[in-house]
Amino acid sequence: MIKKLSFFQNGYWLHPLLLAIYFLLNVWYDSAKISFTEVVGTFITVVLLLAIIWGILGLLRWKNRRNISLLVTPLAGLLLNAVYVQANLLHEQIRFRTTLGITLFVILMIALRLRKVRELLSNAHTYLVILILGWSLFLGYRWFSYPKEIITPPILEASHAGEKDVYLLVMDAYAATPNLQKYWNHSNKPFLDSLGSRGFHLVKNSHTTYNMTRRVMSTMLNVNYLNSSRDLARSDEVLLPFIPGNASSKLFKAKNYNTCWYSLLQETEDDFRNGVYIFPMSFTHYAAARSAIFYIPFLISKVPGYPVEKPEPKYKRLMKRMADFQTFLKDSSAARQFGYYHSELSHENYVVNKKGFDPDAENRPEMEAYGQTLVYHEGHILELVRNILSRRRPCIILIMSDHGHRWIKNIPRSEADKEGFENFMCVYETGQHYGDWYEGVTPVNAWRIVLNHTFGTALPLLPDHIGIYE
Repeated sequence: MIKKLSFFQNGYWLHPLLLAIYFLLNVWYDSAKISFTEVVGTFITVVLLLAIIWGILGLLRWKNRRNISLLVTPLAGLLLNAVYVQANLLHEQIRFRTTLGITLFVILMIALRLRKVRELLSNAHTYLVILILGWSLFLGYRWFSYPKEIITPPILEASHAGEKDVYLLVMDAYAATPNLQKYWNHSNKPFLDSLGSRGFHLVKNSHTTYNMTRRVMSTMLNVNYLNSSRDLARSDEVLLPFIPGNASSKLFKAKNYNTCWYSLLQETEDDFRNGVYIFPMSFTHYAAARSAIFYIPFLISKVPGYPVEKPEPKYKRLMKRMADFQTFLKDSSAARQFGYYHSELSHENYVVNKKGFDPDAENRPEMEAYGQTLVYHEGHILELVRNILSRRRPCIILIMSDHGHRWIKNIPRSEADKEGFENFMCVYETGQHYGDWYEGVTPVNAWRIVLNHTFGTALPLLPDHIGIYE
């Protein structure tokens, strides 16, 4: 019976293979990373999915059944290509879902019309296959010719060994002070007053260049921007290897600092702690998130090492991370310290309220759930600050958010985008040398100031690029 299916009789069995190859070229072009096992796994997954589509539609007893692949091929091609076409547009998922239905309808009308014109069927298939192959070759060429190095870390030359401990405390998704009041009616004045009484300096109107953690932190810790805005299209996967062994960590280790890394990003390539993004990114995850397969629930997978956790296990993991960081702070050795602590308490999926663990946080409306985390998150950071300062050693403490909330849905989209780039930043430095800290500083320049004050690296400040949409 299989041989009676139209696409086998007419050689159209090649279409799933062509589309699978085409799809992989899209993935390769966008990710710029090859892992043989993952590519083969994705290839098999896509071929099987397309085979199922062809099998179901090929068995339908439609009139002119032998021409069914005319309908199937453009639909499959569109599904695999639609997100790629939208990849460089804002809000790609929203636009994809909007344009997909319209485009499908147009192609369906064309396909139904062509079914009545028997002599055009063969040519239509030929042109379609040529288009798929041509576009695949173009994507392949673009992938091979695309520059792989998307960040150029500067050479960090220290004039002295470093006389201060350095701590980077990141409050993931903690909004800028005016936005907390405006959108959540939350005053962080007690938080700011407590920091101010300890000698912290609030950096006014600070902004972030990118509104995604991996991009903010990879550029910041490598003290340089992405080489071009083109790199945003593929930087999620390509940036990950720039975080383990980043330029800043190498400098601290070279100067014999004890380093501590409690982040959701890998410190080294063999860092496989629970809750840490793992390099390389999964091609299967990429296929699920950026293609038609996104709509097949059983094929949606998560990045290895970053599973969707239940509230209580996640809360316990975050508290253990804090306890481990506190243990690091109690180290009584004479060596200087560099500690990077990344707090996720105000980032979805939420697990706390004002008083602590909240088992119902995941069921609350987004804005309410986020607002409930703020008081507890601020207290969490203040506890770390108290413990750092209790060491009574010269230090620099940079407290910042990597981006704003980003998910406000009841305001104009342009306003929500703007809020996502407005972050929080304050700094403590023994001796209160705050003359270099200026209004509107972005993370890359903030970290250049930290390194200049710590090691005398004499890094020049870059133009503060603000608001490159992800």
